[in-house]
Amino acid sequence: MLKRFDDTALEAFRPTLLLYNEASVIDKALEALFERLQLRLIQAEEAESLIEIAYETKVDFIFLSLESSVHEAMRILHYCEEVSELQMIPILVSMKSGEHALALQERFTNIDLFTLPLPLSRIEHRLGLYLKLIGKSYAYEQSKQMLHQQLRHIQAILNAQEEMLAVFSDEGIMLANSRFLHFFEVETLEEFLLEYDAFESTFIQEEESFVPQSHQHWITLLMALPNEERNVVIRNSRAAHHRFRVQIQSYTLDQIYYVVTLFDMTDLYLRSKTYERFAFYDLLTGVANRRKFEDRLEEQMSLSRRHGTPLSIMLFDLDHFKSINDTYGHDTGDAVLRSFAAALSKQVRKEDLFARWGGEEFIMLLVHTDQTHLPTIASKMLEAARTVTIDEHRSLTCSIGMASFHSDMDKHALIKKADDALYRAKANGRNRFEMNA
Repeated sequence: MLKRFDDTALEAFRPTLLLYNEASVIDKALEALFERLQLRLIQAEEAESLIEIAYETKVDFIFLSLESSVHEAMRILHYCEEVSELQMIPILVSMKSGEHALALQERFTNIDLFTLPLPLSRIEHRLGLYLKLIGKSYAYEQSKQMLHQQLRHIQAILNAQEEMLAVFSDEGIMLANSRFLHFFEVETLEEFLLEYDAFESTFIQEEESFVPQSHQHWITLLMALPNEERNVVIRNSRAAHHRFRVQIQSYTLDQIYYVVTLFDMTDLYLRSKTYERFAFYDLLTGVANRRKFEDRLEEQMSLSRRHGTPLSIMLFDLDHFKSINDTYGHDTGDAVLRSFAAALSKQVRKEDLFARWGGEEFIMLLVHTDQTHLPTIASKMLEAARTVTIDEHRSLTCSIGMASFHSDMDKHALIKKADDALYRAKANGRNRFEMNA
């Protein structure tokens, strides 16, 4: 059997030779040659059936074995010239030498003409060349079909995944599964590329999410992050925002490719934020609660001991808050607490933490802050507190106790120092601050 040209044939094939023998009796030597070359032979009884067979059946060669008359050959060859499906089929003609053979050769220069007695070695050589070309063409078509089939299998595998999945090269997205396309409300990857300049253009900046900021490829930047930080928020055409955890695996063929799997964490993230809100934030004022403050304080004290960086706290107490509740009622008291928390939160740096300590007491953690800066900060806080009005005749005031951390302290000692300073501030007239170094 003739094998594919790369010697990795998936299946053998037998080229088909369509024979028209005007004399009705095929030359035995020629028949043996066809058999040796493993050609599948189809014989046409007459010229009309040859043309019909050649048009309707996939044939690889046409062999015309003619007598001295050139009429049938002319008619067949004219027809083959006019029909596009037949124009690329090699045609071999055998006939007696003479004027008819010369006329045929002059008119149809693309045929292979052999005169009697048949030169079997030349015919075999010519058929061998055609077989190589046909083999390569066959292998190419088979390869295309195989590749198409493989791509269909790959796409089916991608579509079977429960998560959004896409394959990228450094140039951009190459493959995507049906869940990916469904999320972006497109039918094909081509439609996605028309809608969006690049996949990373769908990323939006939200809390704890990744957005590429430099000239580096977004996949390279994401792969440099710890797994738990590989989070992106993506918008689709309906401006719906979803949060995904990104998993990236690479493989190398002609270049490096990346299989990117997107796990939708939106519901889990929202649930965790709701839990965090209940667990770590004060429901009345919206600021951090005592538990969150103590966790952060322990963390920052450890960093301060390790690196020798300064750390301070402020303890706040609303002046005469009991009289506010007694005079105006608890609803007004709650409103004052909310307004106080909002006013002071505006003065808090991003790296610091402001929390409700309990009742009318609040507390603030100030990182990289020593006692020399505390009076300036405390003055701003007192001023912010006075912006809260209780009624048209009365503004809120607070008292502040401050303390700075030393490496031999635990959190209880540090808070005790701030509490002692707060007691002095209240004893010395309120609406003021005191500090314990």
